[in-house]
Amino acid sequence: ASSPIVIASVVTTFVSQSLDVTVFHKIRNYTGVEYKWVRNITSTSISQFIDTAVFTVLAFAVLPTLVGGTTLSIGVITSIIATEYAVKMGLAVIDTPLFYLFTRNTTEYKNE
Repeated sequence: ASSPIVIASVVTTFVSQSLDVTVFHKIRNYTGVEYKWVRNITSTSISQFIDTAVFTVLAFAVLPTLVGGTTLSIGVITSIIATEYAVKMGLAVIDTPLFYLFTRNTTEYKNE
């Protein structure tokens, strides 16, 4: 794999996962155990936008100029971000019923 892609992937995985967990828990602190779907969709939408945008910019604009590799135009980068984010959000909507299914028997969520 290309160095810019590997570096961007490692950086954005750490950042987006940390953000996802932080946002999820902040919403849970506000809503209690209710509204799992709000936590799931909101934390995912924020963290996945950051993941997609930062990864794409790092991998195809910033890092190639620093460590070598192919850079892409801002138009192509914007298109990649929009398309990937749309796919990720579609998957997040599909994932929400699965989140309910897999957490239905946990102590924290039994009353929902």
